Amino acid sequence: MKAIQCAAFLVSHACENNKLISNLQLQKMLFFAQVDYMQKHAWNKLFDDEIHAWQYGPVIPYVYNAYSRYGGSPILRPEFSLDETPFDIESFKHDHEQHSIDMRASLESVYAEWVDRPAWALVAESHEKGKAWDRVYNRDEKEASGYGDVITDEIIKETYGC
Repeated sequence: MKAIQCAAFLVSHACENNKLISNLQLQKMLFFAQVDYMQKHAWNKLFDDEIHAWQYGPVIPYVYNAYSRYGGSPILRPEFSLDETPFDIESFKHDHEQHSIDMRASLESVYAEWVDRPAWALVAESHEKGKAWDRVYNRDEKEASGYGDVITDEIIKETYGC
């Protein structure tokens, strides 16, 4: 699965529930969903896209750019893959394959946990000292020394491992 598809699912879910989210919230929810899925599924990934350490937390650049026209405002509709086969979100929502059920469970769980909290609460959580974003962004304890660097699967596992 691609992060843009996970994002489309989260945004669609937000629109259906009249609890719209911003791009900032979306980026953090995608990161938390990736961590949640990896923890529950033997460190397999929810999506394959790279996650980068930006100033306000983990970001998937392709997804960020797809929703950037909203700025800090709520996202009003999902964006779908621009360069590949169109994503059938309705089929994904109703797919009974275990893999799809597991992916939806992580996305829905993270959405439910974070949707009613302010964006800055998600940023604060993603910035937790010693966790993945902090280890990359503040490499060698130098603030912003890792700006834009990839938050690797290995760092996620090291910092969120059980």
